[in-house]
Amino acid sequence: MIRFLIRFSGLLFIAFALGALVFFASIESVFNGGFAESIKILCLPFGVAILAFMYFNREALADSSLGLWQSWLLAAIVYPLSLLFGWPYLMAVNTLAFNPAPIIYSGPVIAKFVSSGKSTSHHIRLRDVSSGEIVELLSPRDAYSRIQVGAMYCTAFHRGLFGIPFRWRFASSSALETACASRQAATSVSS
Repeated sequence: MIRFLIRFSGLLFIAFALGALVFFASIESVFNGGFAESIKILCLPFGVAILAFMYFNREALADSSLGLWQSWLLAAIVYPLSLLFGWPYLMAVNTLAFNPAPIIYSGPVIAKFVSSGKSTSHHIRLRDVSSGEIVELLSPRDAYSRIQVGAMYCTAFHRGLFGIPFRWRFASSSALETACASRQAATSVSS
């Protein structure tokens, strides 16, 4: 088994990274949603798993083409990369069980901006009226152009297994849309 892992370690890591990209592209959350939680949840188990693997397989790793010290160096590199690529997997596990009551963020838009690099993304910040929390959200380009600073904006997410808000990026959820519409109707009736 260890020989298999050593021989195909590059391919296995590429498969791990590609799986992370699929989950990252499929699950939407508030800006950087779940990243801090994933580091807190995964740092100890990943660290123990990597150290245990290195310790119990030290003879086989010493005989490999890398050598023992290079294997430990590789483990030191793999650890932060596994934490980085583990975030989307934690978000995927987060989606397995969710509370049917959605998390609703509703309030005035306090800022909007475009960030660019390899790709352009449109962001809005709103102050949630129920919690006072400032929430940063990614916005589709067409919706971004219609949103004005100071205008009321409402969006809803599911609450996942770890309490991290999420929604599927490529699927519409009528429950989330209904929750936001009823929140907006309730605030317009009370005002």
